[in-house]
Amino acid sequence: DMVVQGNLDPVALLAGSDVAVRETARICNRISPGRHIFNLGHGIRVGTDPDVISAVVDGVRALDG
Repeated sequence: DMVVQGNLDPVALLAGSDVAVRETARICNRISPGRHIFNLGHGIRVGTDPDVISAVVDGVRALDG
């Protein structure tokens, strides 16, 4: 049994909510349920819209059920 942590490229957050949420879903759907700790591959970049971050968090929660 393994758990994977990561790995959204923080640049995806700068591309807007649609891109960031789509990339989040792609990452999460590649890992077995319950086996993924979702986070960024690096820190949040200056200028990132907080609404995009909220959309990603909501997307992860929706995928988690």
